[in-house]
Amino acid sequence: MDLTQTMHDWASQIPTGLVALLQLVGAFLLAVWFYQRAGSGHVFWVRIWTIIHGRRELNDPVIAPWITQRSALMQFRVHAGVRARTHTEAVRLIAWAKDNDEEMGDIARCRGYFDLARPGLKSTLRRWQAALLGAITLVFFLCTCLAILLALTPRAVVSVKHGSGTVLLLSADNIRPLWSTEKYDASDCRTQNHGDIATRVGMPLGEVDTACGWLGEPGLQGKIEETRHDQWVGGHSLAILGLIYMGFPLTWFLTAMAAMAMANRLAARATTQDTGEGLVRVMPAKGAARRRGKRRSSLDVPNEPSP
Repeated sequence: MDLTQTMHDWASQIPTGLVALLQLVGAFLLAVWFYQRAGSGHVFWVRIWTIIHGRRELNDPVIAPWITQRSALMQFRVHAGVRARTHTEAVRLIAWAKDNDEEMGDIARCRGYFDLARPGLKSTLRRWQAALLGAITLVFFLCTCLAILLALTPRAVVSVKHGSGTVLLLSADNIRPLWSTEKYDASDCRTQNHGDIATRVGMPLGEVDTACGWLGEPGLQGKIEETRHDQWVGGHSLAILGLIYMGFPLTWFLTAMAAMAMANRLAARATTQDTGEGLVRVMPAKGAARRRGKRRSSLDVPNEPSP
């Protein structure tokens, strides 16, 4: 049985009502995405008007061109992912992209660091801000990974109450500190000196005594399973929150990186001149370049040609 047949058999087992519900949810999410992308419900109103009024042409010499331009603006927003405010602004932006050899998708990725009305990059981004955003993203990523590990670990993560705070990994057979590979079991507790165990695993003697008492308790397995269930719920909850909070600095970090990449491209093109006999690379003096680098604490954005 091939994969297509398997998927068809699986899909045929889904209740019809659930299929209809999923279709409605999918259509709603698509409409929300389309509205967010276009920044307007113009397309929906045009479609509703067409359904009610028909497809008769509008002959008004003022309103008809306005509707045509507005429809073109909505189409530009959806295709390019750039929220140009007016049709004129969209035309000006297209001309700027052509003059500066930039792709509209790169402009969209710059988000708030690109001035659509000007148009051109804003000189508001400092490189240390991008580094800070990257560091914050990394912190949330590491916290999310730790939360996932907490949820999936086969041992109960515990510590001795009123102890040193040493994190222990407990199973029905043995116990060990979190940051150590040394472990001990009930047999070690019976046959070895607890002081020797404490020295070997790096734990206080009193906590070794307490942990050895756990290994001999009846019903230990049930308590471990209960603790692991709490870890599974808590760990996955923290992981979901971590992913959500990581999305904000990650988005702005990628935006900052896209803006800096565009600034570097524009600066590189600004040092290239066309003499009529080909492109000539113009290299600034080292001293001037150093002075310019000291003066500019933000994005080095050259003066772009006006469309």
